[in-house]
Amino acid sequence: MRAYHGGEVRNAECGGHIFVLSPRPSVTGRFRKAEEEARARLAFSASYLTGRDLQPLAADGRSFEERALAAAITGFGGGVASGTVPVLLEMHKHNETVAGLFLTAVLEECPGESEPGVR
Repeated sequence: MRAYHGGEVRNAECGGHIFVLSPRPSVTGRFRKAEEEARARLAFSASYLTGRDLQPLAADGRSFEERALAAAITGFGGGVASGTVPVLLEMHKHNETVAGLFLTAVLEECPGESEPGVR
Protein backbone atom coordinates (compact mmCIF):
# COMPACT_ATOMS: atom_id res chain seq x y z
CA MET A 1 0.00 0.00 0.00
CA ARG A 2 1.31 3.41 -0.89
CA ALA A 3 1.57 5.46 2.29
CA TYR A 4 4.05 8.21 1.48
CA HIS A 5 2.41 10.65 3.85
CA GLY A 6 -0.35 8.53 5.35
CA GLY A 7 -2.86 9.70 2.74
CA GLU A 8 -3.53 6.18 1.48
CA VAL A 9 -3.98 4.92 5.05
CA ARG A 10 -6.33 7.79 5.82
CA ASN A 11 -8.29 7.49 2.55
CA ALA A 12 -8.60 3.69 2.76
CA GLU A 13 -9.55 3.83 6.46
CA CYS A 14 -7.31 0.86 7.18
CA GLY A 15 -4.48 0.06 9.54
CA GLY A 16 -0.80 -0.26 8.80
CA HIS A 17 2.59 1.20 9.63
CA ILE A 18 4.41 3.87 7.69
CA PHE A 19 7.87 5.39 7.93
CA VAL A 20 8.38 9.05 7.12
CA LEU A 21 12.06 9.84 6.49
CA SER A 22 13.22 13.42 6.22
CA PRO A 23 16.40 15.33 6.94
CA ARG A 24 14.19 18.17 8.23
CA PRO A 25 12.76 17.79 11.75
CA SER A 26 9.97 20.26 10.84
CA VAL A 27 8.67 17.81 8.22
CA THR A 28 8.63 14.81 10.54
CA GLY A 29 7.12 16.99 13.28
CA ARG A 30 4.25 18.02 11.01
CA PHE A 31 3.47 14.39 10.14
CA ARG A 32 3.85 13.33 13.79
CA LYS A 33 1.19 15.87 14.82
CA ALA A 34 -1.22 14.74 12.07
CA GLU A 35 -0.70 11.09 13.01
CA GLU A 36 -1.43 11.78 16.69
CA GLU A 37 -4.73 13.35 15.69
CA ALA A 38 -5.73 10.35 13.51
CA ARG A 39 -4.17 7.46 15.45
CA ALA A 40 -7.19 6.28 17.42
CA ARG A 41 -9.62 6.61 14.52
CA LEU A 42 -7.44 4.88 11.92
CA ALA A 43 -5.55 2.39 14.13
CA PHE A 44 -2.24 2.84 12.38
CA SER A 45 1.17 3.76 13.65
CA ALA A 46 4.05 5.56 12.02
CA SER A 47 7.73 6.23 12.61
CA TYR A 48 9.17 9.66 11.87
CA LEU A 49 12.92 9.55 11.35
CA THR A 50 15.47 12.23 10.57
CA GLY A 51 19.07 11.90 9.44
CA ARG A 52 20.10 12.15 13.09
CA ASP A 53 17.94 9.12 13.94
CA LEU A 54 19.57 7.04 11.20
CA GLN A 55 23.13 8.21 11.90
CA PRO A 56 24.08 4.92 13.66
CA LEU A 57 23.57 3.19 10.29
CA ALA A 58 26.49 5.20 8.88
CA ALA A 59 29.05 3.52 11.16
CA ASP A 60 31.97 1.54 9.77
CA GLY A 61 31.15 -2.14 9.62
CA ARG A 62 27.48 -1.60 8.71
CA SER A 63 26.24 -2.97 5.40
CA PHE A 64 26.46 -0.82 2.27
CA GLU A 65 22.66 -0.61 2.14
CA GLU A 66 22.48 0.73 5.70
CA ARG A 67 25.25 3.27 5.11
CA ALA A 68 23.64 4.36 1.83
CA LEU A 69 20.28 4.89 3.56
CA ALA A 70 21.92 6.97 6.28
CA ALA A 71 23.74 9.05 3.65
CA ALA A 72 20.59 9.52 1.56
CA ILE A 73 18.55 10.91 4.45
CA THR A 74 21.29 13.31 5.58
CA GLY A 75 20.61 17.02 5.24
CA PHE A 76 23.42 18.57 3.21
CA GLY A 77 22.43 22.20 3.70
CA GLY A 78 25.47 22.74 5.91
CA GLY A 79 27.87 20.90 3.62
CA VAL A 80 28.78 17.33 2.86
CA ALA A 81 29.14 15.15 5.95
CA SER A 82 32.19 12.98 6.46
CA GLY A 83 31.51 9.47 5.26
CA THR A 84 29.38 10.63 2.34
CA VAL A 85 32.13 10.51 -0.30
CA PRO A 86 33.18 6.90 0.51
CA VAL A 87 29.53 5.81 0.33
CA LEU A 88 29.13 7.67 -2.98
CA LEU A 89 32.19 5.91 -4.42
CA GLU A 90 30.91 2.52 -3.25
CA MET A 91 27.47 3.38 -4.63
CA HIS A 92 29.10 4.07 -8.00
CA LYS A 93 30.50 0.50 -8.00
CA HIS A 94 26.98 -0.88 -7.35
CA ASN A 95 25.02 1.33 -9.73
CA GLU A 96 26.36 4.32 -11.66
CA THR A 97 22.89 5.76 -12.31
CA VAL A 98 21.91 5.77 -8.63
CA ALA A 99 25.30 7.25 -7.69
CA GLY A 100 24.82 10.00 -10.28
CA LEU A 101 21.36 10.82 -8.96
CA PHE A 102 22.65 10.88 -5.38
CA LEU A 103 25.53 13.19 -6.35
CA THR A 104 23.10 15.50 -8.15
CA ALA A 105 20.87 15.62 -5.06
CA VAL A 106 23.83 16.40 -2.80
CA LEU A 107 25.07 19.18 -5.08
CA GLU A 108 21.59 20.68 -5.40
CA GLU A 109 21.30 20.84 -1.61
CA CYS A 110 24.79 22.38 -1.26
CA PRO A 111 24.59 25.63 -3.23
CA GLY A 112 27.99 26.91 -4.30
CA GLU A 113 29.59 23.43 -4.21
CA SER A 114 30.89 22.19 -7.54
CA GLU A 115 32.20 18.96 -6.07
CA PRO A 116 31.62 17.37 -2.70
CA GLY A 117 33.99 18.49 0.01
CA VAL A 118 33.73 17.43 3.62
CA ARG A 119 32.48 19.57 6.49
